[in-house]
Amino acid sequence: TFPDGGMSFRSFRDQEEFVSSYPFIPYQYTLFQQAIETLSKHNAFTGKHNSVGERSMLGVFQEVVVNISDQPVGNLGSFDLMYEGIRNSIKSRNQSAIFSAEEHLNNTFAIKLLKALFLVKYIKGFHATPRNLRVLMQTRFDEDIRDLEKRINDALSLLERQTYIQRNDDAYEYLTEEEHDVEVEIKNTVVDHDLILKELEDIFFSEIIGSNKLRYEGNQQDYPFAKMIDEKLRGRDQELAIDFITPFNEESNNNLVMLKSHCMGKAEMMVVLPPDPKFQQDLLMYKKTETYIRQNHGVHTSDAKNMILTNKAYQNSERKRAISERAKALVSQAQFIVSGDGIEVSGEDSKSRIIKGFNSLIEKIYQNLRFLGGVQYREEAILHYLQESQNSLLRSNTIPLNEAELAMFTFIQTNKRKGERTTMKKIEEQFSAKPFGWYLAAIQCVTAQLAGRGKIECWNDGNLLEDRLLENALRNTYGFSNLIIEPVKLVEPEVIRRLKHFYSSFFNEPASQNEARPLVKEIREKTKALHIKLDEYYAYRTRYPFLSRLQITNEKVASLANRDYDYFVEEFTDDEIENWLDVKEAEFDPLINFMQGQKREIYDQLKDFVTQNKPDFNNGELTSLQDFIDDPEIHVGNKLQQARVQMEKTKGLLQNRLESARQDALGKVDELQQRMHEMQDFEKLDHSEQEQLDQSFKDVRYAIENQSLSVSIRDKIGTYEVDEYPQLLTRMMQKANKGQAGGDDQGNGKPIPQIIHVSYLPFVAPKKFLENKEDVEEYLDALRKALVKALKDNNHIQI
Repeated sequence: TFPDGGMSFRSFRDQEEFVSSYPFIPYQYTLFQQAIETLSKHNAFTGKHNSVGERSMLGVFQEVVVNISDQPVGNLGSFDLMYEGIRNSIKSRNQSAIFSAEEHLNNTFAIKLLKALFLVKYIKGFHATPRNLRVLMQTRFDEDIRDLEKRINDALSLLERQTYIQRNDDAYEYLTEEEHDVEVEIKNTVVDHDLILKELEDIFFSEIIGSNKLRYEGNQQDYPFAKMIDEKLRGRDQELAIDFITPFNEESNNNLVMLKSHCMGKAEMMVVLPPDPKFQQDLLMYKKTETYIRQNHGVHTSDAKNMILTNKAYQNSERKRAISERAKALVSQAQFIVSGDGIEVSGEDSKSRIIKGFNSLIEKIYQNLRFLGGVQYREEAILHYLQESQNSLLRSNTIPLNEAELAMFTFIQTNKRKGERTTMKKIEEQFSAKPFGWYLAAIQCVTAQLAGRGKIECWNDGNLLEDRLLENALRNTYGFSNLIIEPVKLVEPEVIRRLKHFYSSFFNEPASQNEARPLVKEIREKTKALHIKLDEYYAYRTRYPFLSRLQITNEKVASLANRDYDYFVEEFTDDEIENWLDVKEAEFDPLINFMQGQKREIYDQLKDFVTQNKPDFNNGELTSLQDFIDDPEIHVGNKLQQARVQMEKTKGLLQNRLESARQDALGKVDELQQRMHEMQDFEKLDHSEQEQLDQSFKDVRYAIENQSLSVSIRDKIGTYEVDEYPQLLTRMMQKANKGQAGGDDQGNGKPIPQIIHVSYLPFVAPKKFLENKEDVEEYLDALRKALVKALKDNNHIQI
């Protein structure tokens, strides 16, 4: 059985096959046949033996049997013996390594092993590993396997050193004359040690770690690190470093004490790999082969050599894969040193061990990272932390600063005492470095918390930044050098007391802030809100004329809202405050109370009542109510309550007047309808026609019952009696006499008369005033003439 994979072969079927096959094992027939076939394909045989069919396998095995016939029963024919049966058929250049070994090597077993490697050189799927070669070289069933494997490994080392063979990972390959020459040239190729370091850097940092940063589990943030190989920096320096101590390092061999001393006090994690000569040899051979192929592969090289180099390139890629896997295994066995102290790192996965070790390094170097309390800060939350600090109890001096806030505030204050300017850039440099190790988002958010609590001020180009402007500045890392951070100046308690007194008295609520800067900000914000409110009320001056006075008052309020911080702290005296409280009491509080209270509702009711009922007023009723509306001080005192009393009284009078007018009008409608019913022409109509005429009275009654003004009722009944009722009677007469073709009921051909109201007579009084009996007679004579003329014109007159 070949233990290292690849090809598989059957064993003896039974005792009879064993007896007939001995001293050979069944796999040897198949493997040898493949050997001579692949050798033939690679043009290894001389001309007359070029075809495999011309060489009898039986003859080869017969020759082997003859050669070992003197050995005791129980011995086997090892696979290398098959070589002697084809030696004379193989071209010299293909077996030159064997000739050389037979001449120069004083190791018979190594020569036998070389012959076996020659036979299996081109067989695909056969891995010539030491354990598989042990199967080929076994000569007895009871042979000491461990001793045989040792002899094979010793022989392979000898043959490789002498360049008779080459190793690819754990497999070995016989070298032809040309391959031998190439291999010798490869081994003689000089490789700069920096190329070895570059390859180690790629393996450990690109392939195994795969990133320039590693995550700290404590806050889920990524921390950059410097890359080091054997205590040499590779690339950009960082505060934290990972240093792989490889087998190439002279002090890596059991000299942890020296390595710990080198690492002592440094922000560095050493990953000390165990010694591994094979890893060193393979990596060196990989770089030599890579360099040689790059220098020699091309148009100026023979086709045969280019083919060898192509094969070498493939083998080298397999060697690189094996080197990478071996590197991972070395990391899994490595010892870790963090800042001079050895640490235990559990697990076998190479990357997870590195991450765990790096987490230990962060915790040891960044001891003040714990100040952040495990909070997961995010840059997007800067405004949240700023506003939360402004709007919460954190504003109170009774709530102490947390460890992170205190550390940063102390740093800012210390710089101030030393006369040094503190920029956001300096804060970032201070708190991202040891012993803090805070990530950028944490630094930004803690700064926002201090600003929100009123402990610091942030300035840019002489402008104080707050709210959104401050958030944008804290997020703009490019502007950190110009963002100045200052501790808030101490303000006398008397100033705070004065500002809080003004706030509570002016805005009718207690101040929520206890420090000058946020307190002034709160006053300005509330004043701006007041200005907006008064401006909104001023827009109603057309309906409420007395609001016009708000224009001047609101200009004063706007000026106060635009005052700067220094004004409120230095110039806002008690007298100034009292003046503002007087303005509040006298100028806008009454107006605000009016707009927000019941008085406005009363005023609206009064004004709407006067507007809607003006036609019905008489006897000074309108004047009495209009005086209230026009009073510029109507909103002051209890004037509006008095106006409401007067309005309710007038409402009662108007209601009585309205009901009286409605009843008179309805009585008049009934009278007119009764007149129509008594007329002869009405009797001539059928029932449906009578109902159509009566519908007119129903309509006018409905209109009268739904009128809200007595004058409207009078107008309605007057219009109906003068205009609509005569037209109704005319329509009645037409319906009653429709069969007479325009004549009267005697057939005289006279047209049906039109009914008109007496007020529509074309009558002009001779005089505007009647002063004596003669004037009366003259007036009556003129009226008589107008009446007679109307009758002559075929009209009936309603009076």
